[in-house]
Amino acid sequence: LRFGSKKITYPPFAARQNPPKLMKHITPILPFTTRKLPGNYQFYGGSAAVTLARNGISYVNQFVRSDLGQQMVHFYMRTQNADEMFFQTVLMNSQLRDTVVNDKLRYVDWSQKNSHPKIITKQDYQRLKDSGQLFARKFDIHVDAEILDMLDNDIG
Repeated sequence: LRFGSKKITYPPFAARQNPPKLMKHITPILPFTTRKLPGNYQFYGGSAAVTLARNGISYVNQFVRSDLGQQMVHFYMRTQNADEMFFQTVLMNSQLRDTVVNDKLRYVDWSQKNSHPKIITKQDYQRLKDSGQLFARKFDIHVDAEILDMLDNDIG
């Protein structure tokens, strides 16, 4: 993950296949420390899949160049899942907070009984179309490429 010239890196164990299982066992024995966000900001979080309007992009771009923004980037460089908190925290602590809409604008089918979204196939076409969402997840051309052709035909 990059913020300007800064690169956020994760510890090696975080890149493994299933770090939540590892963390479940480690967390109870770790000493807890609390860190406060710079600028007396309040924490906010959500999905890593965010959709930003032009004014949100402009605000975040200016913010990360400020002293407080650099402190915030530095803070999140040492935070797991920063991508699920950074933008939400910055925008919800700004004058843009009243313009934030809590809608991912994504169609994702979590009906499977595991931690992965269902692969969208042509059988899901009408549900996807009726959802009114702008984006969708998860497609696999090896499972069903026809759904993508159907959507391409809709777009024109």
